[in-house]
Amino acid sequence: MGKEYNISGYTIMVSFKPGVVHITNDEALEFLLSKNPDEAVKGLIRLIKGDYLIKYNKALRVSDDSMLIEIYGHVYFEYFTVLATRIFPLQITDKLAGWVIKRCEIIDSGEEGVDKDRRFWNSLVPFKEAIMTILSKMPVR
Repeated sequence: MGKEYNISGYTIMVSFKPGVVHITNDEALEFLLSKNPDEAVKGLIRLIKGDYLIKYNKALRVSDDSMLIEIYGHVYFEYFTVLATRIFPLQITDKLAGWVIKRCEIIDSGEEGVDKDRRFWNSLVPFKEAIMTILSKMPVR
């Protein structure tokens, strides 16, 4: 099942599978993070988790903070990689950027056992305030 969420004028695409949601990392998500970062993304997470609960009759076992950090992590990692290719226009940075962009196109935010990266994102939760302070001041667009 796919769903479109219109938040602050940006359409965010999300699909659902048992134990995981897939968030499309595109220009709309980048603009949402740049223009209205914290509350808009928290609202998106609430909507996604609410629809997941309705669809599967159980809660998605991913904390809001972990999902928030994962969304920011994917968007900004892609941004920094593209920025590096502009600063260092080499064949190796272009190849790396292509690989990173492909891996970041869809944000797979899932439960432990379904999402192999969940432990990594969970480990960053204690640093959420510092991460958000830094990244929310950097526009990706």
